[in-house]
Amino acid sequence: MIAQLIDPAHYAFNPYAVPTFTAAAAMLILGLAVLIRERATLLSASFMVMAMTIAVWLVGFSMMYIAADQAVRLWWARAAYVGVPLIPPAVYHFAVVVLGLAERRRPLVRVAWGLGIVLAAASVLTGALIEDLYRYWWGYYP
Repeated sequence: MIAQLIDPAHYAFNPYAVPTFTAAAAMLILGLAVLIRERATLLSASFMVMAMTIAVWLVGFSMMYIAADQAVRLWWARAAYVGVPLIPPAVYHFAVVVLGLAERRRPLVRVAWGLGIVLAAASVLTGALIEDLYRYWWGYYP
């Protein structure tokens, strides 16, 4: 599967990928700019984590749009959807830091991250379970 993912023959230009890829690049540049400008403070690091979770999600969908092969497209869709549960904890963590509540809300931030990781793992494991039991591709239920 890795050979298919890196083979350019499995990809073709699709105009639907341009907006999502542009937004992902903008999030990455913005996150890096804040991280560098603020000299890696807790605020800039939490913003960078939030920007990266969103950028990874958008890159997954961009790659899904340009994939010409159905198996490659499905792999990128899985990668994008596995990253989605990590966005709300990243946004919550950033908001807590911005509001100056990081110390008081630390247990809730940990719970949010733990729940996001559990949901991401559950999407991977249940997809594998359904794929193994019923021989359906992940995300396809008749």
